[in-house]
Amino acid sequence: MKKVTLLVTTLLLSAVALGQGRRDDQFSLEASYGLGISGKPISTQFTTFGGGLRWMWNDDWGLKGDAARSTFRYNAPAPVKETGTDYNRLSLQIVHNLGRTLDLASYVDNINVLAHAGAGYSWMKPVNVPATDMTDSMGNIIFGFTPQVYISDRLSLNADWSYIVNLSQHKDYNGEVRYPDRLKRFTGGMSTFTVGLTVYLGRNGSDRDWR
Repeated sequence: MKKVTLLVTTLLLSAVALGQGRRDDQFSLEASYGLGISGKPISTQFTTFGGGLRWMWNDDWGLKGDAARSTFRYNAPAPVKETGTDYNRLSLQIVHNLGRTLDLASYVDNINVLAHAGAGYSWMKPVNVPATDMTDSMGNIIFGFTPQVYISDRLSLNADWSYIVNLSQHKDYNGEVRYPDRLKRFTGGMSTFTVGLTVYLGRNGSDRDWR
């Protein structure tokens, strides 16, 4: 949690500085909350929140750094009652203005779609699983789509679907080690569905997304 908070704070401070950048750049802050769907065992819970800083260097392409946290909980026999994991992610992603490529502005003038993909680092901490309380650290690959609804030059509503592939995962989402020898790893996955806001910074407002 501290790592996620630190990254979001860093992104916020960076955004303030970068928001005064070159005349043709666009910087924005994104924040969202919603649904996380784990892999094995499956759990669907409204416990995902995240934030990020996005930089669009032209009308079609950009870069964003983001952080997210999801929690997954499962019923367990007494006296524990509940087990699970806290999953955290840091990623750096390329962003493409898919709405411009699809020429959505010819059909609707207040809806846009971004596509994003990238990679980063994840860590997953078991909860109430003493025998496997070691934090699971792994690389991640992420891709997804972000529909947007225009509100003003400084604000838009966003929804996002993302799929995250976890490389070299040891534990399932209930916190249990999948393989007894604890050495064998596997490729895991999870999805997130979130809704949030995009705040545009600097002199250029939301030009790159909407013009």
